[in-house]
Order: sequence, then C-alpha cells, then structure tokens
Amino acid sequence: METERRCSFYRSFKSPGMGYGRGHCEFDCTHSACEGEIEHCGKLNVLKRYLMERSWMKAAIERRKTARN
Repeated sequence: METERRCSFYRSFKSPGMGYGRGHCEFDCTHSACEGEIEHCGKLNVLKRYLMERSWMKAAIERRKTARN
C-alpha cells in the first residue's frame, strides 16, 4: 500500500464559519487551491526541479564548508 506524501508548501485553510476545507499552495506565491498531496500537484515538474536544485545547492554548500576546514 502506497503512503500519501504531503507537500511542504501546502497550507491548510480554516474558516471560522466553515471549519477546515481545501488548502492552498505557497510554492510560487499564487496561492492555488491544493489538497497537499504531491501526486496530485498541478506544478509537479516545476516542484521537482526546485527541490532537486535546492538539494544540489545544500550539498554544494556543505562541500565548501568541509573544504575550508
């Protein structure tokens, strides 16, 4: 059974009169409607590219830190 993967850019929405509902995506500041499931992301290719670039940059920074020591 596959587990659900939640997106780190998902923000749930709670209305005082309506309770919890569909949330929104803060990935590119458009606040698109979102349910938080990565598999159903409308911007999946852009999200994957961003996450890969971010992990590459973190690894590059760590390499620089270790090279200086």
